[in-house]
Amino acid sequence: MKIVAHRGLWDVRKEQNTLVAFKRALDLGFDVELDVRDSFGHLVVSHDPTENSGHLQFEEVLELFSRYESTIAINVKSDGLIPLLESNLKNTIEQKYFVFDMSVPETIKYLNTGLRTFARVSEFEQPSSLHSKASGIWLDAFESDWWENKIQMFQDFQAVCVVSPELHGREKQSAWGSLRSFAPINNLSLCTDYPVKALEFFK
Repeated sequence: MKIVAHRGLWDVRKEQNTLVAFKRALDLGFDVELDVRDSFGHLVVSHDPTENSGHLQFEEVLELFSRYESTIAINVKSDGLIPLLESNLKNTIEQKYFVFDMSVPETIKYLNTGLRTFARVSEFEQPSSLHSKASGIWLDAFESDWWENKIQMFQDFQAVCVVSPELHGREKQSAWGSLRSFAPINNLSLCTDYPVKALEFFK
């Protein structure tokens, strides 16, 4: 079971998506999820739309990650980023990153590139031929832990990253308990706001 630190390892929300939070997570061996979008012609790390040029540049993040073996889960927050991502990621080892969370039309475009792409499955988006072409799935659960009794689905994909319930304001213990029983499955990971607690829980 791999643990993915949602927006890094942070103590207060203003530290999310910062180099400080990313380095903390990387130093402890966690993978990291972060948000990217375009701003003034460049890729920046930001969950929300930008109104100025003062945001963390994606290139800076890649330079930090180049010193570690961890994987970057790149949450794509705006359309039309393929050229910028291809340019930035051209020297990054494929297994050290994946992109996800694009719209369906954009996901189709990403699957036709060389970029390592995860397609989302949720209670509203069930597996289809689209997902069979992806390098893995981003398993989301907006309203309930609907996937808890669907172990076969976990075995049907190359890789599965599960969104922990607290990211949607729900209690996490039941879902974590189910995942612990799934843990022997290869290429299974959990994206969470509590990576240190998850590391202890799943060891």
